[in-house]
Amino acid sequence: MDERGGGSSRHSTRERAGASDPMAAALGHLTRRARTIAGMRSFLKAKGHSEPEVNRVVSRLIEMGYLNDRDYAERYVATCRAKPRGRLRITSELLARGVARGTIDSALALSFTIGDESEALNSALAKAVSQAGGGLDAAGCRRVASRLLRRGFAPAHVMKAIAALGRGLPDEDDRPGSGKDEGE
Repeated sequence: MDERGGGSSRHSTRERAGASDPMAAALGHLTRRARTIAGMRSFLKAKGHSEPEVNRVVSRLIEMGYLNDRDYAERYVATCRAKPRGRLRITSELLARGVARGTIDSALALSFTIGDESEALNSALAKAVSQAGGGLDAAGCRRVASRLLRRGFAPAHVMKAIAALGRGLPDEDDRPGSGKDEGE
């Protein structure tokens, strides 16, 4: 029994060791998922470890290959294919995780071509239109555009895609119920 009156002391010993040993804390943090260098620094500082300890552990983790922002960014960009996002959103999310702008640009250039972004935009557009019921009036187009912009697609690309979509829709006067005689 441990000092709290229940269970073995093994668990509480491990917790105490992780709290006092920054390397153990860092490795435990990495077992859940990959981390950025800035994210690891922030985690270790929040655990109360000193700056020299944090620097030592982060340097060692980089040497061991456990922390690598370039690999992190490349994997992150690759996983973004499952839920279509634009370059702007991916960049914003990686910057928020502490990845350097140059590293992000490199990962995007390597793993997310203009064609990939165009494909992602078309996929997100098709989904948004189908969820809007297929036919879009001006308000529907604004809602779809807003949704695509929140996904991080460039405004010019969104407007171009919506305009192309509009060319595929009948004109206002040709839509059923517009009052225009369909036999003309």
